Amino acid sequence: MLYSFKGLAVWGDRGAPLLPTSLRQAWKYEKLPNWALKDAGLPSGSTLSELDSKVWVTMHSFSSRLRNYLIRFLGSRRHQIADRPVFAEQWPFGFDPARLTLKVRTRNALESSKLLESETALSQVTYGDLFRIKGMGALSILDFSCAAENAIGALNSQVSSSEVSASIALPDCDSETAPDQFDETAREVTEEHDGRLDSAREYLFSLLGETWVHQISERDPRFARLLPPGEGTIAERIEALLTAPPTAFFADEIALESAIPKVRLEYDRIDALQLDVALREYMSALMRRATGPRLDALIARFGWAGRPPLTLEEAAKKIGVTRERIRQIQNRILNRMPDHEIVMPALDRAIEIVQSSAPLSVEAAKNLLVEHRISQQRFHPASLLEVCKTCRRTPPFQIARTNQREFVTSSSTQAFAIPIIRIAYIQAGASGVSNVQELIEECLQKRIRVTEKDVREVLSRLSNVEFLNGDWFWRPDGKRERNRLRNVTRKMLSVASSIGLGDLREGIRREYSWRVTRSSTGGWRLFVPSRPVLEAFYRANPEFVVSEAGFVSSVEPLDYRDELARTDQILVRVLRASPTCILDRAGFAKGCIESGMNENTFSVYSSYSPIIEHLGTDLWTLRGVHVDPAAVEAIRAANLAVPRQKRVVDHGWTKNGHLWIGIRLPSSTHGFIFSIPSAVRRLVENREFSALSEKGLPCGNVRVNSEGACYGFASFLTRRGADENDILITEFDIEDDVVRLRLGGDELLEQYSPDD
Repeated sequence: MLYSFKGLAVWGDRGAPLLPTSLRQAWKYEKLPNWALKDAGLPSGSTLSELDSKVWVTMHSFSSRLRNYLIRFLGSRRHQIADRPVFAEQWPFGFDPARLTLKVRTRNALESSKLLESETALSQVTYGDLFRIKGMGALSILDFSCAAENAIGALNSQVSSSEVSASIALPDCDSETAPDQFDETAREVTEEHDGRLDSAREYLFSLLGETWVHQISERDPRFARLLPPGEGTIAERIEALLTAPPTAFFADEIALESAIPKVRLEYDRIDALQLDVALREYMSALMRRATGPRLDALIARFGWAGRPPLTLEEAAKKIGVTRERIRQIQNRILNRMPDHEIVMPALDRAIEIVQSSAPLSVEAAKNLLVEHRISQQRFHPASLLEVCKTCRRTPPFQIARTNQREFVTSSSTQAFAIPIIRIAYIQAGASGVSNVQELIEECLQKRIRVTEKDVREVLSRLSNVEFLNGDWFWRPDGKRERNRLRNVTRKMLSVASSIGLGDLREGIRREYSWRVTRSSTGGWRLFVPSRPVLEAFYRANPEFVVSEAGFVSSVEPLDYRDELARTDQILVRVLRASPTCILDRAGFAKGCIESGMNENTFSVYSSYSPIIEHLGTDLWTLRGVHVDPAAVEAIRAANLAVPRQKRVVDHGWTKNGHLWIGIRLPSSTHGFIFSIPSAVRRLVENREFSALSEKGLPCGNVRVNSEGACYGFASFLTRRGADENDILITEFDIEDDVVRLRLGGDELLEQYSPDD
């Protein structure tokens, strides 16, 4: 159940403090960064003490980066404020903390700690106490402290104790009002669920710009136990979740969001290690916690000991085994390593210092990491190159030989090769293909200064991409299942075994349009390639065959039951059940809904699913399936011959001067819209009205756009159990911007428009 303290803002809402009083006092001399001042609308030099409820006077909205900044700032200063009381005053006697509006995770953590059961404990609780509660992180602490402070302030200075009791207690309800209150409670719970999902998505999206989320996956034994079930790096998981349907993976998104603080703590711990220590720890984890001579031998064999790698023979002698045995152990370790960049912050620092110091002699390079306290022992640059190779780094330096002397030299191209290649791989996976100009644009947006010459050199010399047609390229060695273009094509070819390039491109456009729509909360821009580029992709991809006539087919037989999700399978079965494989929208929707699909899902998939083709007004078929043109024309003519039912049955004026309109409801009221009669449209167009039920209870807002489309009835119609052919009366009070809604049968219409 959702607990509520009605009328009071909570953390993140307008009117609530961004920091509680105790933290504003503790950090009153901590200046806000310039970008935070801009987001909050505060003058230069303002400190954290300004982040009380008054900040909303200058701050239009609580930006995600300011939100994340406060959460991380609190987390980084947890030891500094461990002994500081959370509340500046005593907890009010008799005030039940269960009445506070809190996030689900915050409430669960507090209830499991038994803290909410003692007023004395609440009065004396410190930030250290809160951080020690299992599941209570910086976000939950801000949520609890600010909500409690706001509620306590209201109790002390804004309302009387009786008014507070009235606002917290559940209202008495008779048999007539109980259903409305039940629906209101259900609505609040749904809003909390949606808010929790939006919060998780916003937080996860904010992480995509950080390097470490591209380096951590379940294949790294140091992080495997911290991550929820799943595959791929954190960045790949976030990308997959953000481009999925809004609530398809709610539990996965919450689980991933909850795991991030623990992952970040482990990353910070590794970040503090010197390179030789971090490498030894990582090798031990790969070898299932091996120690002693066995571990030393493998570290030396891999070249991680600061010296060039040992041969198999040399490594075998160190522990008294055969060369073959060392080879087996080595291969086992290599198979356990992730196929992406490996978290090794000390290595990144080492690469940066060597690159910035080059050119220099090998002897000078050996001492460089010790001098900068990056390693406890000397590191030969050849050893550093071996570490780069196994940790999936492209080093921006190389060892050159001249006149029997070795030098470490830097390459300006290699200095920015890593981000260029990373972005190229991500773009090629997201859209299936990408091109040089889009890659350059993305680099510039991320403030990576590159030229077209730089990008082409990196792609051709250092990456594994393959150019297809002009500037377009794809990644042939990438994971097949993560190439969106390949996956969408297989979906369509599982329904029709051979499809033309033009039809395939239109299906891809439909799919990508939906992904772009959903990626307003995150993700990468998707590119729909031209037909020549598509043809080059299919010819280069060994999974597909392109005929001379330009038709694409799959090398292996595809079954739509294996390739398509349940919703797309319903679309296929319903259309195939039609003798002509053609349906109008009404018949298509009816068949899908009867097969278990809800109306909202049908609306989305009929607009964006790549496997179906819109033949024209109100006609649908499966993409790639040949249909008889005569059948198409026959169905279109039949649809035109069916008279359209008139929705607005009458309108007029009441005795008190209100405009009323009577509407007969269709079979589905989901997304119900009707057009205001043209004779009175000018009186209500471009306006918003507060909707009231017959009993005067609020039920949302009704809007009329510039074209006279009137909408906003979902809450009222759902609550009242509206059905097909019911009469909806909308009575507009034009002066007060109020519309009163009534629902009934034809007899209700007769009350407003009696027969003469």
